[in-house]
Amino acid sequence: MNNARTRVGMLLVICMLVGLVAGCGPTDTTTVPTTTPQGTTATPTTTPGTTPAGNPNLNAPGQLPICKEQETIRVVISQSPHVQSYKYGENKLSTLLQDRTNVAVEHILYPEADAQTKLNIELSTGGDLGDLILILMDRAMLATYGGQGVLLPLNDMIDQYGYLMKQLLDTDASALAKITAPDGNIYALPSGGLNSIIPNAYAMRHWIHTGFLEKYESATGKGMPTTTDEYYEYMKWCTENDPNGNGQADEVGWTGAEKTAVWYARPTCFLMNSFTLTNQDGYYQKDDKIGCAMIEDGYREGLKYINKLMEEGLMDENYPSNDENAIKTLVALEDGETVASITCGGMHNAATDHSVRFKYEIVAPLKGPDGFVNAFYDHYSTGVQPGKATIPATTEKADVVMLWMDSNYDPVVKLSDRYGEKDVDWEIPPAGTKAIDGGPATHKDITSQWNVPTYSHWFTAGPGMWAQYSGATCAPQPETDKNGNKIYDLEYFLYEAARLYEDYVTPCSVPNFFFDQETATKCNEWKTNINDYARSAITDFIFGNTDVSDDAEWDAYVAQVKSLGLDEYLATMQADFDANWKGTLPETYTPFPQRTE
Repeated sequence: MNNARTRVGMLLVICMLVGLVAGCGPTDTTTVPTTTPQGTTATPTTTPGTTPAGNPNLNAPGQLPICKEQETIRVVISQSPHVQSYKYGENKLSTLLQDRTNVAVEHILYPEADAQTKLNIELSTGGDLGDLILILMDRAMLATYGGQGVLLPLNDMIDQYGYLMKQLLDTDASALAKITAPDGNIYALPSGGLNSIIPNAYAMRHWIHTGFLEKYESATGKGMPTTTDEYYEYMKWCTENDPNGNGQADEVGWTGAEKTAVWYARPTCFLMNSFTLTNQDGYYQKDDKIGCAMIEDGYREGLKYINKLMEEGLMDENYPSNDENAIKTLVALEDGETVASITCGGMHNAATDHSVRFKYEIVAPLKGPDGFVNAFYDHYSTGVQPGKATIPATTEKADVVMLWMDSNYDPVVKLSDRYGEKDVDWEIPPAGTKAIDGGPATHKDITSQWNVPTYSHWFTAGPGMWAQYSGATCAPQPETDKNGNKIYDLEYFLYEAARLYEDYVTPCSVPNFFFDQETATKCNEWKTNINDYARSAITDFIFGNTDVSDDAEWDAYVAQVKSLGLDEYLATMQADFDANWKGTLPETYTPFPQRTE
């Protein structure tokens, strides 16, 4: 890998020198500006490149528009049920991107709930992958399909067509190493964000109905649950005492979803943090060792607890099939007076109506029976990483795609693919405006176009690759809209939740490993087979279809997980960890300091 880093580094230097010479000549196009947090423009430090050889229709890297005569590229994305149209002239982001680049986008839409499965099938069977894929692949997938020649290596194209993306790479001395596969190739364009508190990294969250909690406290003298036993008592009371007052036993103690398309909504996300260290997939890191929580005693105790909740009728028995719309439909019943608590990343996953979102508040991580408590923090989610943009080897428009993607490192694009149209859905606030986190505000959300029916963006499928902001750097929203309705400031509540959860973090996240092609293929198979079996078995334990308290049943489950390659998978991850990641996870978590600039 060191040789690969050196080679890529030399190419970057050569490209910069060429760019300096080329930059002395005249141009008829506009250099892409860099927008600062307060709305002014700064001259980029990277010099625009020369016009790409071989395609006279293209302008130089760092220039807009990208092409003289309109080009069309076909892009694979995950189709969100929130997005009402992706068409130019109807979708604001589609319109912005085409107007600024002169590149039209034809979308190839994969249903959101099955996008990863569909992508794997198309990659492995030679299906139609268009000119660009905007669905995130883990490093094992990149190494596998890159090594098989399904994805193009991007090293030389980054050198030739990169302009803004090189500025991102310059922000992290280890950036190239992070995005380079063991075979020396780069298969996914880099993505990056701020080096500050990112609320999304603490997303195993839980929300409780404030009105039900107040009635529970009034009736019992007990307040916000702080332990799993207290949480059980709260849910039991809610399902037995008609807190919505409609005379029916229709209250639901807990809801969530098994599907990962709903943000951290599994019952084993938040609740399992009271019993063991684990990420969403059931793995963890401790003392520089990778472990599988799903076969350990702590996880088993957690499943016993969740099974108790299910068998006593405290949980939504439809959670395995729930999608986000199903959760929102349930939570909205009786004007938002039905569900006592919800596991999900944010209330935008559980309610569209702001008045319903306001009915819930964040729950701090709960202590388990043995006093264990944790808030999961994804330590490896910050900094430069392999992004979601990959180029299939079958495209004949790699040059157009590279220039188009490079233009999407402009912060305006990233803000627009999160919030919508500039100066309509969001704006750059005046200098001196304070953000939610107390630092200078980088932007202000105006119309709250996230997790609602929208024409403003592509939801999570947008092509922005460099987030020079976070939800915490957003200016606070006004208390009410123009009609006097209270506005639920999503970014504020997610930031406050992250700050609360910081006090409970024990670092345990697992790196996203980069294996060589042969190893990546094996790891993909192990990981998929283990996950498919384990999640099905875990659901059976929760519903009581299999008795989690029966030692023979549990031992059979553990044996089956191991027979699918768990020991080999753990050993492979451990070997790569020992070689490349040892010492990267701090023993204790240090809260992020207050941002001042």
